Formats: sequence, structure tokens, C-alpha cells
Amino acid sequence: MESVLQSDSTPMSTLPKMIQVATRELREIQQQLQCTPDKSTLAYLDSQALHEFKAAVDFMRQLLWAYIEAGAGKKEQNLNDAVRRLRLERVTEMLQTIQEDVKRRQLAHNPTTELFLHAVHEIADAAMEKHVTRAATLHKR
Repeated sequence: MESVLQSDSTPMSTLPKMIQVATRELREIQQQLQCTPDKSTLAYLDSQALHEFKAAVDFMRQLLWAYIEAGAGKKEQNLNDAVRRLRLERVTEMLQTIQEDVKRRQLAHNPTTELFLHAVHEIADAAMEKHVTRAATLHKR
């Protein structure tokens, strides 16, 4: 990723390509990090480098949110709807990752798993109740 981010004077016209390259490289890093780490993998990773990488990713997320908010305002979209849509996209990605983990191996029973499953169950119940209520209201009309 270093080659993508080297120049401070990169013209804006190359920014879309840089974003595509960085996205592809970040996904490759994500795949490598998602592999179940063993002691040799953990020993290979430099803790300081990971902290610096995390800080850079956190800063980029904040910067991107500012761009998304500005873009939503410019297009006169409802910002809350845009934020909700982005959150749902992210949650969907996370759930798909968890689903793949479940397919490969059983989800361990522990307090975190139980809290997660309880939250998913509550969300599903609330969505179903809202859907049923809406359907009943439309049916009465």
C-alpha cells in the first residue's frame, strides 16, 4: 500500500484509482488477518506496526465519514437515512463473515456468543412484529 500513498501532490484525477487499489490491498490484509492466528503468526506481527496501521485506518474512517456526510448534504439526501444504510451494509458484511465462520466450524458457546445471539433474536422479533403490524394495517384498508 506504500506505493499508493507515497505522493502528497497526487492529482485528484488519480484518486479513484488509488482508492480502488487501496481497497483491494486492505481486503487482502483483512483476509490474512482473519486466518486463525497461531503463535508463529502472532510472533511475526509487529505490535507497534499494528497499532500504527489501526490509527491510520481509524483516521481514514473519520475522514471518509466527513466526505459521506458532505456528499449526502450535497445530494440533498437525508443524512440519517444514509448513515442507517451504511450501518446496515456494514452489519450485513459482518453477519456474512460470521455466517462463513459458522459454516466452517461451530460458534463457541460463551457469554459473548450468547449476547450476540440474543441481540440478533431481539432485532428479528422486532422486525417481524413491525412487518406483521404493517401488513395488518394495510390489509384493513
